[in-house]
Amino acid sequence: AMKQNQHDVYLIDYHLGEHTGLELLSEAIETGCTAPLILLTGQGDRTVDVEAMKKGAVDYLVKDQIDAPLLERSIRYAIERKQTERAMQRLAEQRKRLLEVSQSILSTLTLNEIIDQIEQTLQKILRFDTCGIYWLNEETSSLRPSYVEGKEWISKKLNEEIIPLKEIVRTVIESAKGQLLNDVHRDPRFVHPKG
Repeated sequence: AMKQNQHDVYLIDYHLGEHTGLELLSEAIETGCTAPLILLTGQGDRTVDVEAMKKGAVDYLVKDQIDAPLLERSIRYAIERKQTERAMQRLAEQRKRLLEVSQSILSTLTLNEIIDQIEQTLQKILRFDTCGIYWLNEETSSLRPSYVEGKEWISKKLNEEIIPLKEIVRTVIESAKGQLLNDVHRDPRFVHPKG
């Protein structure tokens, strides 16, 4: 029954003759039981409690301390926890699939199409009226404009090569990540060769 997940929850007694409830718990999980498992024991034992949780039990109850409300609450919480766990697993799987799809899409796009996607995404998030995307030339330590969009008079300035101070270049190179910089033409950390 446990292998087929025929019930919403399973209550497992710790003492099962030659075997223990911990062994049954481990075997149930190894054979694919996904229903919540609650271990029952005649005596409270912290070691058994901890071991039960490590092996996959969702709760551990001492028989002489159980009453109807406690048992009902334990079963209800166990089922709710398992449902939440399954929902989180489904969400993680969906995210994984979305990441695989986005990587697949990106691998088929040209560099200009990727830059267009970046610009569109940034526009939605930051709501700017002008945007410039620059590539770092490590040999000259300068930023070369790769993509410029927006108001014409600002776009002309954005098309100029910019030389950032060494700490910015070092940060980009060491982190191997891009940097989002606001208004590079007014930022004192940049030198503009054309004035």
